[in-house]
Amino acid sequence: MVTAAQASFPDRLRHTDWNNFAPRIGIAWRPFDEKTVIRSGYGIYNDNLSLGYLNTGSPWGGNETFMNRIENGVPLWQLPAAFPAGVVGERPGTISINALDPNIKNPYVQQWNLTLERQIEAMVVRLQYIGTKSTHLYWYPNLNLPEPSTIPFSDSRRPYPQYRDITYRTNGGDSIYHAMTLGAERRLRHGITFNSYWTWAKALTDSYDAGGERTDLTGAGLLGVWFPTFDRRRWRGNEQYVPRHRWTTTWFAELPFGREKHFGSQWNPVIDFVAGGWALSGIVDALTGWYVSPYYTGGTDPASIGVNSGPPDRIASGLRPINELKPGGQFLDPTAFVIPSSNIGRFGNAGINFIQSPGSWSFDVGLQKAFPIRERLHFEFLCKILNVLNHAGFDYQYGLYGGLDLSNLATFGSQVRSVSGNRQIGFIGRLTW
Repeated sequence: MVTAAQASFPDRLRHTDWNNFAPRIGIAWRPFDEKTVIRSGYGIYNDNLSLGYLNTGSPWGGNETFMNRIENGVPLWQLPAAFPAGVVGERPGTISINALDPNIKNPYVQQWNLTLERQIEAMVVRLQYIGTKSTHLYWYPNLNLPEPSTIPFSDSRRPYPQYRDITYRTNGGDSIYHAMTLGAERRLRHGITFNSYWTWAKALTDSYDAGGERTDLTGAGLLGVWFPTFDRRRWRGNEQYVPRHRWTTTWFAELPFGREKHFGSQWNPVIDFVAGGWALSGIVDALTGWYVSPYYTGGTDPASIGVNSGPPDRIASGLRPINELKPGGQFLDPTAFVIPSSNIGRFGNAGINFIQSPGSWSFDVGLQKAFPIRERLHFEFLCKILNVLNHAGFDYQYGLYGGLDLSNLATFGSQVRSVSGNRQIGFIGRLTW
């Protein structure tokens, strides 16, 4: 047994990161009049390193099975000599271990913006630039993969042949996000309010969002499909979940029918109770597609590193013309991609998240009214209609056998997953007092 101090490890699981300085600054300036303002801000935000991310058992973690036996009345091995010379586990060369960089740092995010706002009557028009840069993101390189080679893979080619995978938790990833937003916002006036924003954005990264703290190349947003961790800069690409364009509008408008309205001001109480005081609301959301990349599974090992999945070779554009796209059809051309041969000493050249899947849009509306019963008692009625135009939207299918897996040509490039369901109508009623 070796203590942390004897092994030159810190006594706090990692060396303390004293560099988490997080300044913020903001400026607002009215250069012309009271209705025009220029705003700008900058800030640094630190990400916490949760205990679940740290390897709390020891600097190295793993397990292996041994069969002990008695020889000459003495156990072959016993504590503290847990791994005596000559004792081999039941599965030599197949144990995988996890390791933590003792100098791991907290990732930090820099955010900045420049905004121009102008009030026009009851409406505010806004033009805004937003930037975000993430640094020291976590990633999980496998330290026990051999270099790409034309020599067929074997455990003897690993840097540490007695182990299988050595997953090392450390820093190294980064991402950058730029966006321009053009929008208009109207505060409630004369019974009408709305927000409408168009965003033009781009996010590049080599540390892809795979959920939780696991942002790395091994997931790459493809449900665990492996991508090589050699030469991170080569595998830099678009973040999957950031569409290039998105337009979102929400509104609420009181209809001009009923007493104290433009139409029906002379209605009798019965007609006003039934037909007056209604309001209409809605949401429109339109966006371009997510960024995706084809892959293959259970196939060849082109780099000879013992991994049989990854990016294919791209020999043509791969995208079908927009006028040929049909719901449920193919948006990828299977003839544009080829699974590379084994033992050619390299990975597939297709890259990550270089193709934009078809876009989608949705249109939902609501009709509502408050029926007065007493001075402080009302019955509120709401009719919600999702996908009011019954528009069918399709996207590629997730999963290892979905629309991005070149290993399954029957579904490759297909739009078989609905992203906007059938029209749904719901009714809600409630009493308020």
